[in-house]
Amino acid sequence: MVHLEAVHLGWEPLVTTWEEKMEGEVPEEYLKPLCQNIREVCAIMLPFVRRNCKEMVGSVDANLITSALQLISSFIGTEGGRLDLKKSQLPDLQIIVMNYLTFALCWSLGANLHDSSRQTFSDKFRQEMKKRFLQYPDGDIYDYGIDPETHKLQLWVEKIPPFHYDATGSFFEILVPTGDTTKYMFLLNTLIGAGFNVLITGETGVGKSVVTKDFLTNAPEHIVSACVNFSGKTTTKNLQDAFEGNLQAKGKTLLGPPGGKKMIFFIDDVNMPQLDRYGSQPPCELLRQCIDAGGFYDTKKLVFKQIKDTRFVCACAPPGGGRNAVTPRLFRHFNMIWVPDLSESSMRTIFSSILKGFLELNEQSGLSIFADPVIKASVDIYQKAINDFLPTPSKCHYTFNLRDLSKVVQGML
Repeated sequence: MVHLEAVHLGWEPLVTTWEEKMEGEVPEEYLKPLCQNIREVCAIMLPFVRRNCKEMVGSVDANLITSALQLISSFIGTEGGRLDLKKSQLPDLQIIVMNYLTFALCWSLGANLHDSSRQTFSDKFRQEMKKRFLQYPDGDIYDYGIDPETHKLQLWVEKIPPFHYDATGSFFEILVPTGDTTKYMFLLNTLIGAGFNVLITGETGVGKSVVTKDFLTNAPEHIVSACVNFSGKTTTKNLQDAFEGNLQAKGKTLLGPPGGKKMIFFIDDVNMPQLDRYGSQPPCELLRQCIDAGGFYDTKKLVFKQIKDTRFVCACAPPGGGRNAVTPRLFRHFNMIWVPDLSESSMRTIFSSILKGFLELNEQSGLSIFADPVIKASVDIYQKAINDFLPTPSKCHYTFNLRDLSKVVQGML
């Protein structure tokens, strides 16, 4: 076996391999132009991303290309509920294929970018796609999703479900649907449903864990899930126990979920484990081995235990403050999605919905009309605090995030 470094091999062989794999599933009249567009756009956008955009959790080119190909594979093909281009009688199939291509490239090449770089990427990406796809809409590319039924690009805000306040639930598990939560739910459902791993990243308090747990709670019946929280003291033994405790023994050396089901492990704070003397994170390396080799070694019985029908969703904040940079050897297996900080309008929508839902429980009080002005004042104070009270060596505790604002609203309930 000959190993070549990515810098010498490049990313083009990944597209060529995917093209050969899809030859039996996608007619050549659609596959050839599709792969040609992938090569052309990626050849322009990848250097642009590296030169002009910022990632808080680093990725490699091969990971971004693989993410794009996996996302396209989630929509078109002959398996599951995907669009079978060989049997489809829909008109304008070429336009439909381009819709899926633009969506997949946007949410792979641009999915992991920091908030400050998204507008830059959006402008350049829209400029390039307009040359190849005249029907591509104007506006922010991140505002558009895709409707699996009509196969058309659609604004996320048009797909937001209604919110119902539940007084019995935990405050920090309340999820108010917004355009942002709708898009991340859709991406999780699409990628997990197609059998791919997902990494959700973002600053503390933006709702990574809440969105993921809500998705897993409302997942289809054939999906079972388990949650593992990493910390600075997590060891490989802890992770191995989590695997063996949540998976059933299918044989002497085989673990898997109950019959006919798929297991999803949600690993929160995946970058928290401490580095060992060699600079690696043993729990992360064990997780990588499970994905790479399909199992792990039992150090007591000295046998290799295989894991089947299991996928992973991980979440983490950027490195710093006790969090470490994770090896690309692990993260290359994931579709990486950065969750940006909430906009001021989103904050008002979320907290107003919660407070108004609480006040409407007692309809006779008539206090629900005050929910919007109270939340507006709270958000304004929060924004002024983070702009004026900046951390200094003598005031190092001046670090505010959305959890502080959430606790203010929680205190009103």
